[in-house]
Amino acid sequence: MDDLQTLYQAIIRQHQKEVRWRGCLLTANASAEGENPKCGDQIEVHAQIAEGTFIALRFEAAGCALLNASASIMCARMEGQTLKSLTQQITVIQNLLNHETTPDLSELGELSALAGAAPYPSRHRCVLLPWETLAKVRNSTSEINKQTG
Repeated sequence: MDDLQTLYQAIIRQHQKEVRWRGCLLTANASAEGENPKCGDQIEVHAQIAEGTFIALRFEAAGCALLNASASIMCARMEGQTLKSLTQQITVIQNLLNHETTPDLSELGELSALAGAAPYPSRHRCVLLPWETLAKVRNSTSEINKQTG
């Protein structure tokens, strides 16, 4: 195993065990659920959103280590970021998994650990599910704003 793969595995293990982002968020004003019926992964993402920004994020998940690690990395990366920036982050991850670009891994920080799943297409969904669920949170918020605005 090369050094980069070892680093990826260490980051994934660290985030898989991370508890800071787990659980219900009492201040949440938006939530969404996601699942992967092929493997049984399930996730619920809770967000406190104000003025187009993810103020606070938490998740509850039942699934593999990769799902939990990706959700933890997502919360750490997206808390304090704008709703609009989520689309760019998802594109970066998709490109990482599909080898569509060669990103500067040093700029991606812990997000680069998700590239460890690239050689395993069946695991791409595990990585993407938390991010896609957060996009559902964002989209539901946009719909609510359209209806009340």
